[in-house]
Amino acid sequence: MADIVELAARARRLRRALPATVAQKRRGPLEEDMLDVLCRLTREAVSAHNASQHQTFPPKEGYSVTGTYLHQKISGTVKRLQKLATSDIFRIEVDFDAPVNVSTLPGSSVFRSKVSCLIDENGVSISKTSSGRPYLVLNPPAPSTPSTPPARLTIQRI
Repeated sequence: MADIVELAARARRLRRALPATVAQKRRGPLEEDMLDVLCRLTREAVSAHNASQHQTFPPKEGYSVTGTYLHQKISGTVKRLQKLATSDIFRIEVDFDAPVNVSTLPGSSVFRSKVSCLIDENGVSISKTSSGRPYLVLNPPAPSTPSTPPARLTIQRI
């Protein structure tokens, strides 16, 4: 989806290019086509604006995540996210902010700095440990509380 600012600018340019006959309700095929394009751009701009106001889960590449990996608290960055076919399964690769000791034996250390696994749409890994718990569980994103109010997208009707 195109950038919101670019979509709004394209809609404004097209609106300015509409001849005066459109305002007088005398429309030909060219004006109707221009209005159709304007409506599509407006819908795309509104959809892009609405999508930007809500965080999606699973997180996108580059997003910070928190959760647990092999029962250890983790925080890291999503390096890769790929949706598999038509299912709600994703292949995710997370680089941890700090290496995590995943060993359960006393006196032994096994550190991991990244993980790659399959998760469902809720951020829970498909594979489970022998105890039945998922390897990776990502926390849902916190509700965004921006320091500045969200931008308002204004659409002018013709």
